[in-house]
Amino acid sequence: MLSGRGSLRLSGGLLSKLSPSAVQKSADDLLAGQTALTEEAITKKVQDAVPMGDFGFRILRVPLFVQDGILEIPHASLRGRESTVQLDALLDLSKMQADSTWQMSVGSDRRVRWPPVKVSISGALRELGARPRTLTADEFVRAVMVRKMEGDLTKLEGLNKPSAALPWSAAQQPAPKPRRKRTKDADGAPQSGDAAAPAQGSQTATPTPFEKRTRDALDAQGGTAL
Repeated sequence: MLSGRGSLRLSGGLLSKLSPSAVQKSADDLLAGQTALTEEAITKKVQDAVPMGDFGFRILRVPLFVQDGILEIPHASLRGRESTVQLDALLDLSKMQADSTWQMSVGSDRRVRWPPVKVSISGALRELGARPRTLTADEFVRAVMVRKMEGDLTKLEGLNKPSAALPWSAAQQPAPKPRRKRTKDADGAPQSGDAAAPAQGSQTATPTPFEKRTRDALDAQGGTAL
């Protein structure tokens, strides 16, 4: 049987219908939703997101091992701009049948690292891209549910916080000014301010009996009272 080892080098390439970024977006959408999450709903969301885009990778060089006519590709890291896809594959060279696992590392825009999502594809090598896919995302699903519960708990704690009271001030307020009484003048027109005191000298004083007798005596003598 054929045995040996070697390496495979690619200058870059594109994996069609395998999108870590779409899986990332599905997780962000699930966390932003208002409805409660279930394992089935998360799994379905991720499964639908996997083929929603293509994955471009950079230069790749991986070791190859052949044992008894089985070609093995162990832990080949296909690196993209923001994500990495790790390939583990076995290829039966006599039957050209392949078993492959594509593990996608997923990170969000907030640099949160999610557990990997695995997609398994098996079948004839020529038809491998069109074969049914099996999703393995148990850890990913649990992580989404935990972070969803943590977010809901944070919102509840925010609602229970008492509102901030207005601060007290020790500064003294100025006393109110007394209102001045309004009076009316002789013509009935209103005046402001306190009532004016009567002017001095505006009324003639009444003479005493002594002053009256003195004036009468001076008048009889033709004199003038000072």
